[in-house]
Amino acid sequence: MKQKTIGIFDSGIGGLTVLYEAMRRLPGERFLFDADTEHAPYGTKEEAQVSRYADAQVRFLLEEGAEGIVVACNTATAVAIEDLRARYHVPIVGMEPAVKPALQMAAGQRVLVLATPITVREKKLHHLLEKYDEDHRADSLAMPGLVDFAEREEFDSVAVKAYLEERFSTL
Repeated sequence: MKQKTIGIFDSGIGGLTVLYEAMRRLPGERFLFDADTEHAPYGTKEEAQVSRYADAQVRFLLEEGAEGIVVACNTATAVAIEDLRARYHVPIVGMEPAVKPALQMAAGQRVLVLATPITVREKKLHHLLEKYDEDHRADSLAMPGLVDFAEREEFDSVAVKAYLEERFSTL
């Protein structure tokens, strides 16, 4: 069987986890990865900017030989996936917040979805909540600074804890 080339992009290094899992599950395929660190984070940008950045990444990956695209960014998926699918005639798969598994694992408890400001505002998250949160157990909270900590691989610092305490105090 012919090896396929799959392009994966994210606004930063978070998409590397998607790349790793894709390589593990599809060992016979070839992968291209693009992290748009120049414009990261996407979650605090205007929707039109995110759409332009996502389009540029798809064009780049297609020019490099990708035959399918994975949008490994919740924000880019929320803002641009429909336009990308209409514009490009290759399979394009997006990411979405894990609302369904979170609600299942919570077994009747409340769930807090942490996401970028754009993801919290966009209709995609609201559709997921309408579909899977029949009991209205989920809330969402925009976390504009959390991606910066993740990009620096800063997960357990005093600054992260202070940021989380400040953001959670608004609940």
